[in-house]
This record gives sequence, C-alpha cells and structure tokens, in this order.
Amino acid sequence: MTPGGTALPDCPPGGGGAGAFRIPGPEGLDPGLPPRQGPGVLGTLVAGARRERTLSPKGLRFIEQHEGFRPEVYADQAGYRTIGYGHKILPGESFPRGITRAQAAVLLGRDVRSAESQVNRALKVPLSQIQFDALVDFAFNCGPRSVAGSLEMMTAVNNGRVTERNFTAYRYITVNGRQVVDEGLLARRQAEWLLYSQGVYAT
Repeated sequence: MTPGGTALPDCPPGGGGAGAFRIPGPEGLDPGLPPRQGPGVLGTLVAGARRERTLSPKGLRFIEQHEGFRPEVYADQAGYRTIGYGHKILPGESFPRGITRAQAAVLLGRDVRSAESQVNRALKVPLSQIQFDALVDFAFNCGPRSVAGSLEMMTAVNNGRVTERNFTAYRYITVNGRQVVDEGLLARRQAEWLLYSQGVYAT
C-alpha cells in the first residue's frame, strides 16, 4: 500500500519467480553457464537506449548474497515454493533431491536473463551499469509487473525522477488478506536504492 492508500502489487520475497523458463529437475540441468558480458566500468552510461544490456558480475553477486543459497525446497514469506538462489518453482519443475550450487547457478542465470529482458523492454533512456544492476535486482525480486513500462517505477526511471519511494513502495506482502510491511523486503528495497543512487553494492 502506498502512503496515499493505493494498493500495490505484492513483491514476493523469493526472487526468481519472475523467470519464464520451464525446466526439468536437476538431472536436466547443465551446470555450466556461459560467461556473462557487460561493461567493465561502473558508472559509465550504457550507450543506446535500445541496446540489450546485461547484469554485471557485481550485480550477480548482489543478487546471490541477498537471496542466499538454499539447496532444498522451502516456502518463502509469501508462501511460494522456492529453491536455490530465490528461484520460485514453476509448474512442471520438481526437485525431490534438492539441488547443488552449480544447478542453482543455472536457475539463477535463467531467472536473471528474464529480469534483464523485462527491464530492457521497458527502459527508454541510457543508465549507468550500477543503475541497471539495481533495476534487474528489483525485477528479479518483485516480478515482471514491477518494471512494466506503464507503472510508476519505470515511468520515474524514464523521466529521470527516481526516488527512494519508488523502490520502497514494494515492501509489502499479503497476510490474511491484508498488506503488511515485510522488513526483509524493506531492507532489500533500501539496498537497491543505495545501489541505484550511490553505486554501493551493499549486502
């Protein structure tokens, strides 16, 4: 709920539920991820509003550290079945024996690429690498609707008027039909704002 009383979409504490990939269980995972390419200098504007951007290695570590690794299936604060680095389990996926870190890295890589695509689709202006990293983490954790081009966050980004409130508005979960502040989500949103505004990869 915004300070003005407008209902906001929940932000699931588990992250990679935003991913749109269907994969089999661990037996079908390839533990090797292709090397990620990205600008090497933080703070440099990403050239060309339509170029496909990618998360930096620091951004990937930011997500890993905030999500933490869980080898077994668990229910996150919102009740979503989750595994690995915040991967929300999709229909058709099954992990009866859990997963290794290498297998979790594959799931994370796929969820990250989905989040990158969502941000790229809505972004109309050049951003620095650190700002792009912050938005990818936001999309990873909050899901695709959070970075839809018509909603408040990306409207603010594209207009160059982003404030901390654009991030911290997504600090709620629904409990017994009521939206309540989740302290873990609030801390995550504050870390993203610190990254977006000051370039600090806080954990």
